[in-house]
Amino acid sequence: MAQAQPLQGISIPRYESRSGTASSYIVYAVVIQLPVRSWTVYRRYSEFVRLDKNLAASPNGPAATGSGEPGGAGRPPPRTLPPRERAREWKKTFSGFLSFASGDQSGDGFDDEVWLKERMQSLETYLKAIVMDEDAGWRESEAFKMFIEWPMSIRMVTATASSSTASPRVPRVTAAQRTPGSMPGALPPGTRTLGAPAPAAPRPPAEETDSTRPLNNTQLFQSQTDAMDQQDEQLLNLAAILRRQRQMGEAINQELGEQTELLSQLDSEVEGTQAKLSKADQKMDHFDGGKAKRKVGIGRKF
Repeated sequence: MAQAQPLQGISIPRYESRSGTASSYIVYAVVIQLPVRSWTVYRRYSEFVRLDKNLAASPNGPAATGSGEPGGAGRPPPRTLPPRERAREWKKTFSGFLSFASGDQSGDGFDDEVWLKERMQSLETYLKAIVMDEDAGWRESEAFKMFIEWPMSIRMVTATASSSTASPRVPRVTAAQRTPGSMPGALPPGTRTLGAPAPAAPRPPAEETDSTRPLNNTQLFQSQTDAMDQQDEQLLNLAAILRRQRQMGEAINQELGEQTELLSQLDSEVEGTQAKLSKADQKMDHFDGGKAKRKVGIGRKF
C-alpha cells in the first residue's frame, strides 16, 4: 500500500512579474501546505492551460496518448479555467472606446492589477476544486502531481477525506440538545467555567525554508535527525566544559582553604612571639628599673 500524506491546503497568495528574453511575463506562486512542511511552485498561465488539457487526457500516460505528456483523469476538471489574455485585451479596447465616447481621456479605464488579482483568485479556486472534489482521480493523476511537484510514490489525502476515514462518526445532536435552556444548569454559549483554561490560540502553519524546500519527506526526516544529533553533540561538549569548570572551582576552593589555614597558623605564631617579647620586656624592667629601655627609646609594647 502506497504511503499517504495529508494535504492541508493549496493557495495562490501572490503573483510576480519576471523578465524573459523577449518580454516580461507573470508567474503565480502556488503554495502547497502539509502538516509539517510546505513548498511553493511558480507557474505561468500557459502551464495551467497545459494542466487543464492533461487532466482531461487518458490516465494511462504517454503510452496511451502518444504526446509525451503525463496521464490525467480521462475527463475535464470540475471547474473551468479563467479566460485567456484576449479577454483582457477586449475589455481594454471596450473601456478605451467608452472613454473616447465620453470624452474622458484620463486613462484606459482598465486596471491591470485588478485583472491579475481576479485571475489569481480564479486559478486558486480552480486548484481547490480539483483537490477538494470527492473524486480523487484529478488530484491523484500524474499531471496534477507533476504540476505541484508532489512525489509520485506518495498518495495524496485531503483533510476532508482523512477526517472521514480516520475519525469515528460523531452522533448527530438534535436542536433540543443544542438549546441551553433544555438542560438543567446549562451555561450560555461561550461561557467558561471557573478554573477552566482559556482556549489556546491557533498555531501558525510551519514555513518552509530554502534549505528544506528541495527535500522530500525521507530527506527532510534525515536532516532533522542529523540536526538533533548535532545538538546532542553540542550539549555533550557543553556538559564537559561545565565539568571542567567545576573541577577548577573545587581546586581553587581547596587552595583557598589551605591558604586560610596557613594564615591562621601564622597569626597564632605572631601572637605567641608578641607574648614572649612582652614577658622579656617586663623582666628587663624588673632587672634594671627601666634604665636600658629609656636609654635606647624602646616602648613597652611593639
